[in-house]
Amino acid sequence: MRVLIASSMALAMVIGLGLPHRVIAQELRVIDSNGVDVGVTVPPTPGVRETVVALNVNSDWVSVYVTREGFSGPTLPAERFRFFHESADCSDPRYIATDDSLGVAPFFAYYVKINASNLFYETGPIVGRIVRAIETFSNGADLSQRGNCELYPPELISAGDPIKRIDLSTLGLVPPFTLIR
Repeated sequence: MRVLIASSMALAMVIGLGLPHRVIAQELRVIDSNGVDVGVTVPPTPGVRETVVALNVNSDWVSVYVTREGFSGPTLPAERFRFFHESADCSDPRYIATDDSLGVAPFFAYYVKINASNLFYETGPIVGRIVRAIETFSNGADLSQRGNCELYPPELISAGDPIKRIDLSTLGLVPPFTLIR
């Protein structure tokens, strides 16, 4: 995989949309302490100090912040997580309110949240969804399990497909991470 650091055209190259190789200016990858690929770098977001890599998770491209110490932000404690539901009893799939103002769609998963080693993200087209319940969690809760379901005044949110979750520890990547060419 290759990426053009200064161009959004690189995003298409990263996911193999077949742009000509002449758009490649520089190849930078992040590897773990065992030399295993973590992912390729993507153009930086202004004001963000962490490196952003394109990580392939079960055939979904997810942009994730990394530092030498491993995966980073936006890391949230359980009590700060909120999942939205279209049903009033939270029995349906979970959604995350999404803002694609950075314009990464359709190249990457729209929204990523990390809690402990769990990475939550959504893919698919962003559409309007009327939510009727919100799922919240207490401090230290296991987000892979259902949280507290609370009625929510019906509201239209922008969201992609139901969220997906992966335990980052199952990827077997071992910090420290290193940036290489």
